[in-house]
Amino acid sequence: MVLETDAGVVELPADCFVVFVDETGHELLSDPRYPVFGFGGCGVLVSDYVRLLELPWQQMKAAYFGGAHKPLHAADLRSPTPDQRGVLAAYFSRFHFCRFAAVVSEAAVLEVENPWAQIVAHGFVKRIVEVARHQRFGNVAIIFEGSARGDALVKRYFSGFEAFRWEVDDVEYTAPITKYIAPKGLTAGLEVADFVAHTAGTAVRTWRQKGVRKDRKDFAAVFKEVDERVVSFMEITKATPTVL
Repeated sequence: MVLETDAGVVELPADCFVVFVDETGHELLSDPRYPVFGFGGCGVLVSDYVRLLELPWQQMKAAYFGGAHKPLHAADLRSPTPDQRGVLAAYFSRFHFCRFAAVVSEAAVLEVENPWAQIVAHGFVKRIVEVARHQRFGNVAIIFEGSARGDALVKRYFSGFEAFRWEVDDVEYTAPITKYIAPKGLTAGLEVADFVAHTAGTAVRTWRQKGVRKDRKDFAAVFKEVDERVVSFMEITKATPTVL
């Protein structure tokens, strides 16, 4: 897999677990219409990337969204047709790539001095590890979608994460992490990550507005209708000194 990134052109080996990440909302929770912030994304072995992410996503876009290479972003899809909603739900429920998200809303309680962006980033990386431990890989590459504000968040809050560590049957495993920033919409993986992040953020906003946690259809398709081993979602409702 070859990608153009802030570090130049990089080639990822077949046994690399590649993660695509996007953010949703504003880290200061300052938008009254969308008072949430979170990171969401998807992951897959490089050897499975074309089969699970790129090819079916492009085929779906070609048939229902005006072209395989036409940009597709969740926030811009304001009035999808029933067919478009149905095919998106079918894509996320049929193809069992990994997906993860961590989201906070303005209703959350902050009992530490750390900013929410740091806490959410920490929770998000834990979500990736929770899913990745079921995979078998040699190293991890995390691809962030580039933007002026997003790049600053990545450099500030993700720089300390250098390796994944987890245990299976009392055996400890470690995998090095390499982080890259890629141009907006460079790959299908980044577009899928955008939909995962947007779905997670919209669900949390809806739960807070309505005061009841009832899964939306898009949330169910992304996070519920697949093998639970490929999913990890967290709504952060309170941050205490023991969180970090």
